[in-house]
Amino acid sequence: MKILNKTARSIKRKVLMLCAAIIFCSANIFGQSITWQRTYLQSNWTTGNSIKQTSDGNYVIAGRRGVPINGGFVAKLNSMGDTLWVRYLPVTIGMTSVIETASGEYVAVGDDRLIAKFRPDGNMVWLKYINEPGYDIYFYHLTESSDLNIVAVGKAETGSPTIRSGYMVKIDTNGNKIWSKIIRPNNTQNTIQHVKQLTNGGFILSGGITIINNIQVLLIKTNNNGDTLWTRSYGSNFLESGNAIFQTADNGYLTIGTIRYTNQYIKLYFTKTDSSGNFQWSKIYGDTNTYFNLRSSDCAVRVNYNNTYVITGVKATEAFLLAINSNGEKIWEKTYSMDTLEISGSSVDLCDDSTYIVCGDALNFPPADLDPQFLYVLKTTKADPIGIISNETTAPLKFKLYQNYPNPFNPNTEIKFEIPISSFITIKLFDVLGREIRVLANGIYQPGVYRIYLNVENYNSGVYFVNLTDNQNYTETKKIVLIE
Repeated sequence: MKILNKTARSIKRKVLMLCAAIIFCSANIFGQSITWQRTYLQSNWTTGNSIKQTSDGNYVIAGRRGVPINGGFVAKLNSMGDTLWVRYLPVTIGMTSVIETASGEYVAVGDDRLIAKFRPDGNMVWLKYINEPGYDIYFYHLTESSDLNIVAVGKAETGSPTIRSGYMVKIDTNGNKIWSKIIRPNNTQNTIQHVKQLTNGGFILSGGITIINNIQVLLIKTNNNGDTLWTRSYGSNFLESGNAIFQTADNGYLTIGTIRYTNQYIKLYFTKTDSSGNFQWSKIYGDTNTYFNLRSSDCAVRVNYNNTYVITGVKATEAFLLAINSNGEKIWEKTYSMDTLEISGSSVDLCDDSTYIVCGDALNFPPADLDPQFLYVLKTTKADPIGIISNETTAPLKFKLYQNYPNPFNPNTEIKFEIPISSFITIKLFDVLGREIRVLANGIYQPGVYRIYLNVENYNSGVYFVNLTDNQNYTETKKIVLIE
């Protein structure tokens, strides 16, 4: 069914005319329910700072454990949350970020200058200390570069009183330093919290910078050798930071962080810039009675198929997941709690089965700084139609939305569409009454053929409609049928 230049009201009218006899209740699909949640590694101070799904379908975690270990750890869980192995490391504050490399090994960074590599079976490949004479080095985040080396960022401290600078280092696959940079724009105090390699070359860094006794969001763009190309800062008279940064579809940057009014009054803070770092907008999430905070540099993940971002942190005494679009607007929010413990989310990753895996900590209700404290891990269900879009090399001649396959289906189907020119594409799912159920795509897409993997496991059976519109006045709708 093709509809040209119609409004959402027109779509609704046609849907009602076609299917007025079919009535069913629409489920709430905007939250992520729990598949399992578990606690591990009790001590007086245990937390998970970073979690990633591994290529074998399991999970690797980096964090810290207190007494009796008093050090960092890297651990691996299987798909059901059972512990496969735990390895402890001699760091004071803990291991802060972990990734799986293209070779299938795990690299983790922490404080005390430490970087370590592990095989999937938990055997250590190497442990290295990155030396910078006269400086104490603390790592917060790392990424694998396109040449298969490792780039890590954090802070470098020296002197008394302490002078704090941003820090960036590149190491090879054997843990040997290739180059390093002490980053101190205009002799200001700053910390680098996140690093991303850019699709058009170089790296983008985010963190916090002190300007006249006030901390603001810091953005730095470097070339492939870590040399600074430009530096930008954004903020107000309050304390802002940039925990995570992403390159957006328009080659600009979205920073996810916090704004701190007082220690008990913190909100989420999103900033958007263009490709040159010029400020475009900022948005604050959270009301005056709500405490939101982010705990690590791995606090957010991008869902590539629809240009959305999923964030985890702590909301009062609960962990939360929040999905926002590329305009910083909420798509859905879900909180998670346990009966006898406060829980916090530190890190989130998108899994291959369209669920999320979250790690953080769980601890006693106030006084919350007393035993016990645990590593907390949460696996969600597939409540949202998360999928993967792949861009084929074929150059289409026209806009086209294909009929989904299979159809009818239960619960999975594939939606294919073609884009002949760069366009802002919106694809929405409507129920039989013409109500918008879900945004499947909303962003700029380059010419190509795309596929959306749609999972509707928690939807009611019946008729739905998929509508594609673009900024070239094209629109097309397909009827899809979910069966029991």
